[in-house]
Amino acid sequence: MLSLIEAYWLFLLASFLLLLAVSFFSGRVPRPFQLLGSYGKNLAGLPGGRWSWLYVPKKSFTTFYLVGLWWSLTVLAICAWVRRSQGMPNEWMALRLFRFISDVSLDGAPERRPGTPHAITTTDCLVALGMMIYQTMRRLYEQILIQRSSTKSKMLLHQYVFGLTFYIAIPVTLVSGSPFIGDEPLLPPTVSAGEYARYACAIPIFLWASYHQHACHVSLASLRRRGDSQYVMPHGGWFRWVSSPHYLAEIFIYLSIAIVVFKLTMWWVIVGAVAANLSHTAVSTHRWYKRKFADYPVERRAIFPKLL
Repeated sequence: MLSLIEAYWLFLLASFLLLLAVSFFSGRVPRPFQLLGSYGKNLAGLPGGRWSWLYVPKKSFTTFYLVGLWWSLTVLAICAWVRRSQGMPNEWMALRLFRFISDVSLDGAPERRPGTPHAITTTDCLVALGMMIYQTMRRLYEQILIQRSSTKSKMLLHQYVFGLTFYIAIPVTLVSGSPFIGDEPLLPPTVSAGEYARYACAIPIFLWASYHQHACHVSLASLRRRGDSQYVMPHGGWFRWVSSPHYLAEIFIYLSIAIVVFKLTMWWVIVGAVAANLSHTAVSTHRWYKRKFADYPVERRAIFPKLL
C-alpha cells in the first residue's frame, strides 16, 4: 500500500502525463480539457462571471517560491540542528509528522519496518535541501524583480493548489528518505568518496542549468515593458533550438538533484512529474508561438532539441 507522500507524487505524475497526452491529441479533445494544465497566454477564451473565482493571477507564482523558500529553510534548520547535536529525531514534532506522512499507508497501516535502511544519508538530504533553497530563492528574486507578467495573465485555482503543495512536499520527501526520521540517535556525519563524486557531478550541472534558466527569464523580460500584453518573438541563447528553454533548464535542475539523492525512488517520480508538466506547457506555448508569428523558425522545437 502506498504511503501518503508516495500517493501524492504518483497522483501528480499521472495527472501531468495525462495532460501531456492530451496536448498531443488537442484536435480530438474538448477545449476545457485542453486548458486544465494551461496558464498565462495559453489560457485564453475562458468564461468569466460566476466562474471568475476559479482564476488566480499568474503573479501568484510569487507565493510558491515564498512558501517554498520559507518551508525549505525551516526544514533545513531543524535537520541541521538535530544532526549537529546528534540527537533523537523523534524528539522533534516536525520530524515525527514527516515520519507519519512517509511511513503510514493510505489504509492506516505502517509501511516502514523498524531497521529498514534509509535511501539517502543525512548529508545527501542537507545538500539537496540547500539546492532547493537556492532554486526557490532565485526564482523568488526573478518573479519579483525580473519577470513581467501581464496584469491580465491568469492560472486556474487547482494549479495554484498544486504549486503550493509541490513546494511543501519537496522537503518532506527528502527528509522522509533519510535517517532524520529514524528511531536511533544520529551518528557523527561522514561523507564517502562516492558521495563527494556525486556532489562534484551534480552541483556544476545544477549551477549551469540555473544560470541558463536565469538568462532565459532575463531575455523574456526584456521583450516587453512591465504590464504590457504585447509579445515579441524570443531569439538567441537556447531559444535558437527550443521555444521554452527555461523549462528545459528546470528539468536539468531537478535531474541534478536526482544525482545527489539517486537512491530516493520518489525523487525520480518528481523528475518525471516535472518533465511531463513542463513538456505539456511547452507544447502549448510552441503552438501559440507558431500561430502568433508567421515567420516562426521551423527548426525550433518545443522543449527538447530535435525531439519535441
